[in-house]
Amino acid sequence: MKRILAIILTAVMLVGCIGILASCGAPEVQSTIVDGKFDPAITITWAYPFVGSGQETVDHHKDADGNPDWTTADTSWTRLAQEQYGIKMKLEWEIHDGGAYIDKLNNAVFLGEIPDYVNCLYDTFAIDFVKKLYDADLIQSIDEAIEQYACEDYKDAIEYVGEQVFYSATFGGKIYALPHIVVGNSKNVVWWIRQDWLDNVNKTVPTDWDEFKDVMMSFANQDPDGNNIDDTYGLAINLGDMGAGSNMFFNAFGIFPGQWILNEETGKLEHGSVQPGMKNALAELRDLYMSGAVYSLEEDQNALYGGCYTGVMQGKAGCLENTTNYVNVFKNLKRQNSDVEFTAFTLFREDGGDPVISSSLSTFRQYVVSAKCKYPAVSVILMNMFCDIEAAAEDDIAIQEEYMYSKDGTAHYYNLAPAITQRVSGDNKGIAERIREALETGDESVLKAGQDRQVYDNVKNYLDTGNVNNWYWERMYGLDGANLKVADAGYERFITLYQGAKTDNMLTYETEISAAFTIGMIQIVIGETELDTFDTMVEAWYEGGGTEITADVNAWYAEMTGATE
Repeated sequence: MKRILAIILTAVMLVGCIGILASCGAPEVQSTIVDGKFDPAITITWAYPFVGSGQETVDHHKDADGNPDWTTADTSWTRLAQEQYGIKMKLEWEIHDGGAYIDKLNNAVFLGEIPDYVNCLYDTFAIDFVKKLYDADLIQSIDEAIEQYACEDYKDAIEYVGEQVFYSATFGGKIYALPHIVVGNSKNVVWWIRQDWLDNVNKTVPTDWDEFKDVMMSFANQDPDGNNIDDTYGLAINLGDMGAGSNMFFNAFGIFPGQWILNEETGKLEHGSVQPGMKNALAELRDLYMSGAVYSLEEDQNALYGGCYTGVMQGKAGCLENTTNYVNVFKNLKRQNSDVEFTAFTLFREDGGDPVISSSLSTFRQYVVSAKCKYPAVSVILMNMFCDIEAAAEDDIAIQEEYMYSKDGTAHYYNLAPAITQRVSGDNKGIAERIREALETGDESVLKAGQDRQVYDNVKNYLDTGNVNNWYWERMYGLDGANLKVADAGYERFITLYQGAKTDNMLTYETEISAAFTIGMIQIVIGETELDTFDTMVEAWYEGGGTEITADVNAWYAEMTGATE
């Protein structure tokens, strides 16, 4: 009897031990973090969206014999995580379509079960989804993990950008997601303009509003493509999302469409698109459109939305705004006609004042840890791993080519890292300035061995051989490149003061009132309605739900900043 009882007690004790030792979805012994590494190693399940070129990036990596040696579940990043940081990563979701990944995330919330570590995708979707996970009690706070374990590079990035990087994932005073921090000018927007067209109409890059209008009219009226057909336009513009698709145009009038700005007199936040100055900007745009200088709805029914980009890529329009790396999209035009040339220029104010440019959020991806995982610091340790590698790659080309970019520069291996961020020293401004010095002086010792060297070699390759594949690198980082122009401009940036998830009122009203407002803007621009219709549009926006949304925004702002409602 005693022997049977002993066996039963032993079995109960073993079951209890297994329950205690289980963590992060896999059986393992209790682990602590020693010198930045889990010891003993832990196993976690994770979810990663292999969307876009994800599979191509995996397949691009080759072994010494030229054979692919990575799989989605097994890359140099996952091997490093296990070998150097004590984290064995078990890929639970292998999804290659963005829509399917979103469906999987939503279904996981419905079922109440997510992997231990989840990449929540990008930008506003990530912000909204983190809130959804928090509301479902599926994720845990990571404040203590950040404070105790985040590396100095990550903390430097937090200090550089500001504590608002955590606002979107802060609930009840606690942080529930680790952000991919965007430092400096890495998501800069510029005007891209056809330099060959400028040459053909004997104009130079505009430096003020009057010159800008003159150039746009010249592109429309002086046959810049030389085909003896009246088929060209100056400006291609996207008025989508209440004007937020063309921030730079409206920034020239001191307007920040789609963003929440502070009314200094009331201390309250207001929507940037409904400000009185928007009316002045629309009046100027209307004049340009009615004069034939704006890519027209007669060419493309979506010309004042996403179709504007098609206008430029088809060689019908000569100027639009987009990010500094958007010039890569124009490679096919360059291949078709070697005379095609684009150059960048930066923002100016219509009234001659100091320009302030709209800037995107200082965060991109968001990473969360399941509420069931017993190691909330796993996201922080994976982020530290990325920072360590990015720093090492600056001085070691072998590390650069193994983890960051392929040798030919076409595959971005860093996108496969479980966590990604940007260090203060890794922004485009610093890279561009070092490349400028090397090009001007011939002293290549100023370059860091990793990304600097790769970008510099691509720029030099184009300059020396005319290799079109590297043309866009020269347009971004050459002596006349977009990133240098942004660095030299040094203008002030504005980031929306509301960085939270969509509120219930936003979900109820925003889509309808935003669409109606956008349509109203377009009708003013194309001359279907009078300019004064704008005042009625603003009233309708507030009456249709904008008042409730504004109240939500100010309540959130008060909670985050301690401002008085």
